[in-house]
Amino acid sequence: MAIASIDEAIRNAVCVGAHPDRIAILDNFCWPSVDTDRAMGDLVRACEACRDAALAYGIPFISGKDSLNNQFTDTATGRVIRIPNTLLISAIGVIEDIRKCVTMI
Repeated sequence: MAIASIDEAIRNAVCVGAHPDRIAILDNFCWPSVDTDRAMGDLVRACEACRDAALAYGIPFISGKDSLNNQFTDTATGRVIRIPNTLLISAIGVIEDIRKCVTMI
């Protein structure tokens, strides 16, 4: 999940004209909670994959955030609804001449 998210964000930035040497990435870890060993382990492995991908691409993380309480408990039934673990990656880059940007328009 992490490597694919980082790869896609970088490819999207390069496709519109950003040079790979001038790209940085940001993360947002969206987890329902980290109240179990499994959930915490999944988060740790996602962080390690982010580190590995950033080192492999030579692209730094410059910021990030977490949303670790994405679940809802139905008070009537007690049923807990949890979102799937999701890693959002954003890439930003410098484009020397915006007039040369490649877009869909």
